[in-house]
Amino acid sequence: MPLPKVLTFSKDRADGDNFTRIVGSERYEMIWTDNGPEAIVQALSGGLDIVVIFLRKRGYRELEYIPCLNSIDQNLPIIVVSDHDSLKLQREIRKHKVFYYLPQPVEADEIRAVMRDAVAASARHH
Repeated sequence: MPLPKVLTFSKDRADGDNFTRIVGSERYEMIWTDNGPEAIVQALSGGLDIVVIFLRKRGYRELEYIPCLNSIDQNLPIIVVSDHDSLKLQREIRKHKVFYYLPQPVEADEIRAVMRDAVAASARHH
């Protein structure tokens, strides 16, 4: 059985590497990109089970790609992880179809539980 395919979208490669370490590379096929167009290309190529988007304090530009990802696959679970939390950010996230929002700090067990739920949700729709 193939591993669930997870795209991590972050401007900082360390986010993707740390996330892979937490969830376990033996459980997921992890792909990393640092730009939105590449995230769209990956989604268009098919086979993605989850997209994880990392936000930094410097802006929310990564959120602009969520409507396109949703239009490619309306059932694709998108998880947003942010290194900060604010009412403004929560409002921005609610404008989009997001499976789960994880403001940091977040426990490894919570991340793993969210990933299991996202894989289950993806499997129900594929």
